Amino acid sequence: MEKCPGRHPWYAPGRGDSCEQVPEVLMRASSRLHFPQSISMLEIPPEADRKPDPELRARASQVISGFQWSLFRAQREEGRRHPDLERYAELLGCLPEDLEELLDQDLGAGRAPGHALTGRLDHVDRAEAEQAALGNEWMALMSRRQDQPSWSRFLTEHADPAELGNALASVVDRLVLVHRVREVRAFAGYRRMSTDRTRSKLVGPTKVKDDGQVALSWLPAHEVLGEGVFINIKPSVLRAWAADPKNRERSGGQLERRNATFLKDGRDAATTGHPWFVPLHTLAHLLIRDMAFIAGYSAASLRERIYVGTTPDGREASGILVYTAEGDSEGTLGGLVRIGEPARMRAVVDALQSHGQWCSQDPVCRESAGQGWFSLNLAACHGCCLLPETSCVHANIMLDRNAVLDLGVGGSALLAG
Repeated sequence: MEKCPGRHPWYAPGRGDSCEQVPEVLMRASSRLHFPQSISMLEIPPEADRKPDPELRARASQVISGFQWSLFRAQREEGRRHPDLERYAELLGCLPEDLEELLDQDLGAGRAPGHALTGRLDHVDRAEAEQAALGNEWMALMSRRQDQPSWSRFLTEHADPAELGNALASVVDRLVLVHRVREVRAFAGYRRMSTDRTRSKLVGPTKVKDDGQVALSWLPAHEVLGEGVFINIKPSVLRAWAADPKNRERSGGQLERRNATFLKDGRDAATTGHPWFVPLHTLAHLLIRDMAFIAGYSAASLRERIYVGTTPDGREASGILVYTAEGDSEGTLGGLVRIGEPARMRAVVDALQSHGQWCSQDPVCRESAGQGWFSLNLAACHGCCLLPETSCVHANIMLDRNAVLDLGVGGSALLAG
């Protein structure tokens, strides 16, 4: 068999890498061939509060010469900021980021729709950057913002968790209605798993080289505008849950099995490996299933975001964001926010407690010692917990209904009431 030609579909004509490996023949539908790797971030203040200026381009063309603008554009394409950009922004009475947005539009015009500039990606630890970004998002969701501008792409309203009046009220310290949110998702490549399933290799656009030397400064991406509901669980409740010996035994077994696979090296390894992840992740799945049922959404139109771990300001994050996952009309008219209002959320949680107690696969499901991908789920299957792939960003792993509800198999439950 001939050696690998070093080509990938996204390479420009005539480009390629030097590769001495001999290709391996695999079935086209093999499940280990393609594990998409995407980067997802929410736009939060102060960037989200910037007011659009439709006249900025016209004003900029009068102040900045065409030659100077081409210099700005060349620097931006390489992921750098020209030293004169801030001076011109001050002259125009705008932020440098506003001019960079115009530059991004210019650079995008010569590429396929959906390209987003991301900087020098090969010099950034994406896992650390994403963890820091999640911490900043959590802090923005937790803060009570005053005088929010009407044009902001991040509008929140804090409700009183005590009005829930059920088991969730005693474990929640924040209930936030997110009236408007903007998410940007970029495709960073994909992973291909080794035969023994313990290792994986990242392949994708982040490896593309321009002229064989300089890494490209963009990734294919798209934006989603929508709304959501944010719930933060009291850290004291989760610490008590994690201290239960039976809970430690059950979740510890899941973590050991995860660490025996390539998932231990994933970008979300710090999140999925946290002791609080299992109850938070399972609660998010149960909420989405009943929100979709009560409101008439399709489950695939909703998406989860789990906040767990230490934030940049040193606090312990323990939150869940459920938000609209697609950019179509479904879920963009306030329906999801209305579900988050205490009176309606009470009905969702009551339904969650009722539906979650029983699964069509019980007692096999509730007594399972390991099921699903790499046996990383316990009391969780398609009949009770799993979501469509578009809704779960953590591959439907590390789930256990017993972590949230008392199923009579031992250990304390998050919603014990």
